[in-house]
Amino acid sequence: CSICLENVIASDCVVLEGCDREAHSACKECLGTHLKTRVVDGRVQDLCCPCVGSDGCSAHATEAELERLLDAGTMAKYWRFSSMQADTQLRACPRCDHLNSPQLRVPGDPSSGVIAEMECEACGTAYCFHHSGAHAPGRDACAAYDRAMLLEERRAACQMEAQKCPRCGILTSKAQGCNHMTCQCKCEWCWVCGREISKAGLQWHFSPLNPFGCAQFVDKTAQRDHNRLMMLAQCSRILCWPCSLVSMVFCVVWLFAFFVMLLCVGIVGAALSCCCWPLCLCQKWDEYLDRILWVWVSISLTLPTLVIAPPVLVFCLAWCVLAFLLWLAMLPCGADSAVLLEMAGVPPATFFNFLAMAELYD
Repeated sequence: CSICLENVIASDCVVLEGCDREAHSACKECLGTHLKTRVVDGRVQDLCCPCVGSDGCSAHATEAELERLLDAGTMAKYWRFSSMQADTQLRACPRCDHLNSPQLRVPGDPSSGVIAEMECEACGTAYCFHHSGAHAPGRDACAAYDRAMLLEERRAACQMEAQKCPRCGILTSKAQGCNHMTCQCKCEWCWVCGREISKAGLQWHFSPLNPFGCAQFVDKTAQRDHNRLMMLAQCSRILCWPCSLVSMVFCVVWLFAFFVMLLCVGIVGAALSCCCWPLCLCQKWDEYLDRILWVWVSISLTLPTLVIAPPVLVFCLAWCVLAFLLWLAMLPCGADSAVLLEMAGVPPATFFNFLAMAELYD
């Protein structure tokens, strides 16, 4: 059996007519359970061979095979689900499960919409097209049920401190972690501001360079006071924006100096190689070449760093003092130690975000 992998008598094995591969055979009980599970799940269009996809198999069970392998109750579900998939406007009666079609607002015009009030043709039960038997018949009861469900959804969202995905609207709760959210619909959005973020703008949204961005890491205490957090975060980022700009200038200068030094050292190295061309005939030339390249890169990295490091350190120390003074001014607004650490860490954060954005757009 290709499902339970047990050895069974050949007469007890079944192969679907569209497959006709002996290796895909399965015992009647396993194949019946396989098909029944899919019917119960509503996957009536996916009643295929257990080994579909292998050996180019794409066989599906025929209705005659389903009647031989499934019981009457499962077959009734099969016909019901098949009819509902063929006509998406069919609704089952909550009392007798008979399928009924709704009446159109304008007869003969499907685009006009349907009348929500339905009556079963078999038993005469009145029910709703949208909510089945969840409420009493009538348009007013349907509207009242919608309002009640909306209030219940909002109440549940408040209890869970949940927010809606900006794309699909599904409620999402966050227990811990950063504010970068990824919904099951593949939408990436910010927990703080609730806006959707594109992949290209992800680094920029949480970057210290963005005066209107959001903090990526916020604790639960700060989340409870959302309005104060937003105002405080915007204020701190606007104050830190000049520091981020200066830090980015240092990054650009360092990269420029590195490439210039790399070019200069390369030219000098090439000139020395031309002067010392007899070394090329040496058997250890490959070893010498590796050492020359290592020295070349080391000098190109070290010299710009030694030149840029002193002013960067002085700038960082001066910014720490200024950030402390700004933090003292923001204390009446509720600034805590996390705000101070975030403000003091703007220069290194800017450097890493600059490298991340450079890698993203590379």
